[in-house]
Amino acid sequence: MHHSNSHTIIHAPAFTLVETIVSMTLISVIFLMVIQAFNSMLLGSYLIDARTAVRNEGEFVGEYFKLRIKNADPRSITCPTDSPKRISWQSKGSSDSYTFFIEPLDDPTTYRFCMTQSSLSNPLCDTILTYADVKVRDVTISCETPAYNQAPISNVNLSFVMDSTAKLGENSAVRDVSRFINVSIR
Repeated sequence: MHHSNSHTIIHAPAFTLVETIVSMTLISVIFLMVIQAFNSMLLGSYLIDARTAVRNEGEFVGEYFKLRIKNADPRSITCPTDSPKRISWQSKGSSDSYTFFIEPLDDPTTYRFCMTQSSLSNPLCDTILTYADVKVRDVTISCETPAYNQAPISNVNLSFVMDSTAKLGENSAVRDVSRFINVSIR
């Protein structure tokens, strides 16, 4: 009996070393492009969130301020010169008095807007109008009553600058957003 010890070698299709290196390089490049696109989308979303926060906070302060002060008795409006970041008034036909002011936060260059309904000379912050997602700075409140008009009219101006507390590197993601609100009260 004769046994033949022959083995049949089957070659399976496979990549050569060069083909494997080229395909891994292509996969790496495609993966890096996908990661870069994902990072860009995340950064864009982060910036949109920061812009939205600054815009919403600024609009809320402006609308709330205008809504409250439009009902003021123009003769009762006071903008103390020793405290240029505060305005007080009394509502028409009511004994309700309001004070709109800024309050410093932990950072001495950062403030938040507050509103209170009170007759206290140094009121506490009853209603907080801006929150920790924005920094308020360069606030100016001014009042003027034209002398040429017989009817009591007052113009109240509120201006401020807001920055986002969201950071992009060392700086705020959104900076130097100015707001100017002018209200004429009759």
